[in-house]
Amino acid sequence: MKKYKSVFLWLAFIWYAVFLCEMLFIRRLPMRSINIVPLHSILLYMRVGGGLFAVNIVGNVIVFVPLGVYLAALKKCKNFFVSLLIVAACSVSAEIVQYIFSVGVSDIDDVILNCVGGCIGIGGWKILSSALKNENAVKNITLVFAVMVTVLSAGVLLR
Repeated sequence: MKKYKSVFLWLAFIWYAVFLCEMLFIRRLPMRSINIVPLHSILLYMRVGGGLFAVNIVGNVIVFVPLGVYLAALKKCKNFFVSLLIVAACSVSAEIVQYIFSVGVSDIDDVILNCVGGCIGIGGWKILSSALKNENAVKNITLVFAVMVTVLSAGVLLR
């Protein structure tokens, strides 16, 4: 049963990666813009508020929470900072690809918010792991989380 859980977790992660690529590269307006001033966009969206705030600020955080969870659950190395570095590298890579292929705005604030999301995912998994002290229970909860993310992302991709 343990092997099936691992396989399912990897399949859910692959589905999440496809969803992430879809959100970051496919569903974007053809444009090229860059912001390298930290907190510029975040402060702007906070002033404007409303739906723009939710989509840009909250969305950038939430979409990277699962990456943090998957990294913590699937990696043999459980070092928080190594996992966070991987999240940051993924986010920076995404912003570079967006700029090169003119698909959206490349924004340092997106990297900051994505890292916050990854940090929440990694930290949540670490807290759960410490609190339960039972690897099997943590894996089961992670699987439930993976199913929820897969279903939610499928709903977004298929609409």
